[in-house]
Amino acid sequence: MLLTGKRKQNGQGGVIYRFEGDITVYTVKKLKRVLVDEIAKNDRLELDLSGVKKFDSAGFQLLLLLNREAERNKKTFALSERSGEVSRILGLYGVEW
Repeated sequence: MLLTGKRKQNGQGGVIYRFEGDITVYTVKKLKRVLVDEIAKNDRLELDLSGVKKFDSAGFQLLLLLNREAERNKKTFALSERSGEVSRILGLYGVEW
C-alpha cells in the first residue's frame, strides 16, 4: 500500500501530519527529509498515525530520529494518534509517546 499524508497548520506554531498507508523501509527515506525539515521550521511536529497499516523497524527508527531532532532543536515532537500496528511495534521496543 502507498503512503499518503495530509499536512495541517495547528495555528500555534506547529504542524500536524495525518498518514494513511505504510511507514516502512520503502517510505521512510522520503518522509525523513520532509519531517526533519518541518521540525526545523516549526515549534511543534505532531503525527497522527491512526491510518498506518504497516509499520516496521525503519518507521520506529524514524520516530526516534524525529524525537532526537526535536530535542536537539528545543522543539516538540508528539504522536497524537496511533494505529494498532504502530502501538504494537512501540510496545515491542517498550516506548511510549
